[in-house]
Amino acid sequence: MGNSSERIIVIFFSLTCLGVFTPARASDLQAWIDVSDFFDVTENLQVGGDAGFRQSTDCDRLSSFYGRATVNYRFNRTVVILGGVGLFYAWEPLTVMETRPWVGLFVQYPRVSRVSFSHLIRLEERLFDIEALEDLLEAARLRYRLKAVIPLNGPADQAGTWYVPVYFEVGVRLWGDLPAGFISTARFSLGLGYRINKDWRLELNYHQEQGKLTSNGDYTIDEHVVRLQIRGW
Repeated sequence: MGNSSERIIVIFFSLTCLGVFTPARASDLQAWIDVSDFFDVTENLQVGGDAGFRQSTDCDRLSSFYGRATVNYRFNRTVVILGGVGLFYAWEPLTVMETRPWVGLFVQYPRVSRVSFSHLIRLEERLFDIEALEDLLEAARLRYRLKAVIPLNGPADQAGTWYVPVYFEVGVRLWGDLPAGFISTARFSLGLGYRINKDWRLELNYHQEQGKLTSNGDYTIDEHVVRLQIRGW
């Protein structure tokens, strides 16, 4: 399969993901930056995590900082089980602390020429401590992400390679009620990445994320995100 076929995959995948989105009544522009890294404990076991900062241009939306610890166990080159806990702290105009334990399954399959596809299923429990409320809010969400990585000028694991990461993710609330503005239901992402060396990658991504103000409401928020990621694995 040549480069023309790989471009067709990118275009078809992107248009299919965007076709799921419906116009929302409000929009928000955000900037995210985060760093992630992992370390080998054994041949199959890794520990690590990621941390970052998120800033909105809308004064009514929260700025936030997060840190997330993760443990990965790789059964083989295709299947990984993983889990961890994340802490999210948001402020201005409201102080919100979220604790998010989670478990997941990662499957890297199939590979079409140089294009690799992966699937991530993640179950999250979300615990919110909100400044204006006496009691904790609790909810659970199931997330599924389909991702493709398309190398442009060489193998994806080779230093100096440029690549295009593109994915679509959906989230389904399983139980509980989330605070207004924290109900993310779908995300499309398209970016450009560069492998600096065997350990580090740099990515600049655009996300379009749709959410709801209430659990039972229609889509009401479009979030447009520019995200810079420094990835150490």
